[in-house]
Amino acid sequence: MTETDREAFVEGLVILAETLGEALSPGKIRGYFEGLRDLPLNPVLAAMRHALGTAKFFPKPGDLSEWIEGRPDDRAALAWTRFLRALAEVGTYQSVDFGDQALHATVEALGGWHEAWRIERLDAKDQGFKRAEFCRLYGALEGRHATIGLGPRRLVGQHEIAN
Repeated sequence: MTETDREAFVEGLVILAETLGEALSPGKIRGYFEGLRDLPLNPVLAAMRHALGTAKFFPKPGDLSEWIEGRPDDRAALAWTRFLRALAEVGTYQSVDFGDQALHATVEALGGWHEAWRIERLDAKDQGFKRAEFCRLYGALEGRHATIGLGPRRLVGQHEIAN
């Protein structure tokens, strides 16, 4: 959100607070705005509308954010699915950009994209262990990479390494 979104945000927060019997102070409003600033306005307002119909208590900024972005475990599982799909559709010979630095850093921590083909060839039991390791790493790296911008911009494939 930007400063131009503040008025619409405050209006939505006031409606939510009055409906759920919560008192708002200027500090609380500022805290909610800062806590959700990294998200676009429309999804935030949609999460507030969702809370109007489902919440029994006034949601914290983290609750609204989770309704928009999903739980960390859900995001890690989706990243694993994207990773496996790219292995099958693109392969490790080609370089790939997931547009997700945490996913890139996770793959690098597991040996790099150029070595990821080994994961695809694991039996079901060992692939389950690798999935758990991937999800744990992704969860640990996701917040750090989103906030400080570390990690490779893309994953280099075998062709690019050889050339």
